[in-house]
Amino acid sequence: MKISTGTSAANAALQAFNKYLKENRQRSTTMAAAVMVGVAGLVALQFSGAGGFANALGNEDGQGFVFFGSKIFLDDSEQEESEATEPTVATEATAKLATVARSGFVGRNGKDLTLDGKEFKFVGYNNFALTGCAHGAMSAADMDKYFASLRPTSVTRTWAFKPLGLDGVKNAVASAERNNQKLILALGDGAQYCNDTGYNAGFYQSGYKGAYLNWVNQVVAAVKDSPAVMAYETMNEPCHTGAGGVTKEIMRNFFDGTAAAIKANDKNHLVFTGSLAEYDCGGALSDFAYVHGGANIDGGSLHEYDYLSVGQKGVSSHWNAVRPALHGIDKVAYVGEVGVGPEGSCLADAEMASAHKAKLDGYMNAGASGVLVWGFDDSANKACGLYSGRQITYGSATAAMFKNFTIQ
Repeated sequence: MKISTGTSAANAALQAFNKYLKENRQRSTTMAAAVMVGVAGLVALQFSGAGGFANALGNEDGQGFVFFGSKIFLDDSEQEESEATEPTVATEATAKLATVARSGFVGRNGKDLTLDGKEFKFVGYNNFALTGCAHGAMSAADMDKYFASLRPTSVTRTWAFKPLGLDGVKNAVASAERNNQKLILALGDGAQYCNDTGYNAGFYQSGYKGAYLNWVNQVVAAVKDSPAVMAYETMNEPCHTGAGGVTKEIMRNFFDGTAAAIKANDKNHLVFTGSLAEYDCGGALSDFAYVHGGANIDGGSLHEYDYLSVGQKGVSSHWNAVRPALHGIDKVAYVGEVGVGPEGSCLADAEMASAHKAKLDGYMNAGASGVLVWGFDDSANKACGLYSGRQITYGSATAAMFKNFTIQ
């Protein structure tokens, strides 16, 4: 058994809890992992993985309690033989009930995000220009201008694709950190833009273990210690383009393999899939709970542009498939992209702001952990439209609405 205490305060809390158990002769108590973290303070609870062993935490008398899944068993020589039943085994499916984050890092408690011990919800933008897609990498001064314009602790989703290089990613993370902002980094592009191509069925089946994971490891090594990174996405819209014949088993394997590689080297950050919707990938994501069910996957997303195309100016009907599937397995559900306005034309500034606010309000009231609008762009060749969605810029009514948006 492994002793994992950390501070005198944590030891004192554990000793008090052990004393309570001993005095009340409780041999087995079922408690949530979050409760245990609250009792133990800074104690780290970590399982070894599938078929692994549990941690033991003890007091100075050598008596302690052992964690198996969500069970706590008193560890003393007087335990009756009748009570020595087989404990819950910590497997991949049961070992990680919550991600306990360091100060300043976003963590997870079941389906809820956390930051410094409190539930964390977010709104923000997609900004693919940060790391160089379409317009070339932004300067440090331009990055600082962008992040300084946001509401405190906003979230920006941007590309960390291999063809864009590592410098843009590192610079964006450094700027976000200087300005107390958070980032979601998409590690590849299943839609195959920005020269990030080659994602066919063979890639998702096993090819991802080569150059893609090598790139992922480079990104992780560069940013793993930054609190500005909220999470990684395995890809933007995995298997959206050019991956016919992919099955749900293949996608589950890809998600699990990528997330395991990330978390082997980075204990600080969450991993999301980057999913578009339950209908994407030729039906391979239709069992949304199954493909997101791996222990190292922290959540998934919806991308929707249903504003006028199907007359849904509030919450998309696809949210009614995505959110229950993810929340049903205690995973985070958020809107990774949402666009408003007709394709090829512009909404008036005030109308654009009102439409975006309706989306934010609708999703935040419908259980989303966050909403990211497509998108922010201050480049000279910005355009309007449902997918291009680039009327959001400095000084716009939408930017002002985001700056002052209140998260309930």
